[in-house]
Amino acid sequence: MLDCVGLIEQRFDVSVDLVEDDLRSTFASVAAIAALVARKQSDQAVLRAAL
Repeated sequence: MLDCVGLIEQRFDVSVDLVEDDLRSTFASVAAIAALVARKQSDQAVLRAAL
């Protein structure tokens, strides 16, 4: 599981919080992983725009 988290973080340049992002539900399906990545990337874009 943690290998998958690391690969997702590297490939999509996001940070997965092991406490905040419940891994059992977040990594339950490809759709759930895609939703997590989209949310994280959106959050990063908002933060970059604010700077």
